[in-house]
Amino acid sequence: VIKKEDIKIYAYGYEILFSEAINWIITIIISIATKSVLKTIVYMISFMQLRESIGGFHAKTHLGCIIISTVVYVLCLFLWSYTPYEWHRVIIVSGLILHLILVLAIAPVEHPNKPFSEKEAVRFRKKGCILSLIYIDISLLLMMLPWNICSVYSYAVLLGLLSASVSMEIEYLRQKKKQNKY
Repeated sequence: VIKKEDIKIYAYGYEILFSEAINWIITIIISIATKSVLKTIVYMISFMQLRESIGGFHAKTHLGCIIISTVVYVLCLFLWSYTPYEWHRVIIVSGLILHLILVLAIAPVEHPNKPFSEKEAVRFRKKGCILSLIYIDISLLLMMLPWNICSVYSYAVLLGLLSASVSMEIEYLRQKKKQNKY
């Protein structure tokens, strides 16, 4: 059924699918083990939707991607588990401001493995800014609710946004460094 000239394309597609499946399985296992499934869902939705439109760093290998993703996720788990509630408001507001500044200043950031046209860049920037504003509003609303658990979910949204915008900043700086070498 598959044409001979399309075999590499299909193989690459399956390779990405397998890598993503491993990433998800690891995340699901960790979230179940740490009893943080709902926080993880909130984090992943905000991270993945935004990351898709603002771009950012990509590891050189699938194993590198799995390791980096897992380390970042575990770091976020650690942060939302051990940050005192009293600090949430200051961290959330500061983090949301930092995120918005990064997105407004440099989004989207193209990666050599995921190039896009100028027209797509405009579309990605608009989508990234709109999603950022929506998630910022959600995070602020959750933060203002009187229950501590809402602050935890607000913090999860923030960490998803920061994971995406820091990834974008890392790739931006990596490309600038590469340009300065030439």
